[in-house]
Amino acid sequence: DRLRWQFRIEGNTRMLSVPKMLLQVAVENAVVHGISMSKRGGELTVEAVSEAGAVVLRVTDTGVGMPQEKLTELRAMLEADPFTMTGKHVGLKNVADRLRLQYGDRAAVRISSVTGQGTTVEFAMALEESGKEEAS
Repeated sequence: DRLRWQFRIEGNTRMLSVPKMLLQVAVENAVVHGISMSKRGGELTVEAVSEAGAVVLRVTDTGVGMPQEKLTELRAMLEADPFTMTGKHVGLKNVADRLRLQYGDRAAVRISSVTGQGTTVEFAMALEESGKEEAS
């Protein structure tokens, strides 16, 4: 009764291929570290949308959020050298590194959070341009 969820999947994103298990870590973190820690419970929303030539997969919770210091630490860890593990946030770091390997600078992991209001994790991946061929 404490967990409510919804999915918002834009029609044009339904057929896109994304790395396997991409959302699992963000959904698990939202439930374990966000919603379950809130006395009132909360809502989990998973979205897939097209934005500015990219597909954005977004996991949002209305849980406890995190303080600015922790958010800054998490963002810095995600930007650290690939495969540098600190023992914390390993799952999210693995996902960020996988995206970096597969998409290079055409992918991004963004995290925002407000203490007492919740957290949002976004995975943005540039859509491949199709139908363009180089002239030979």
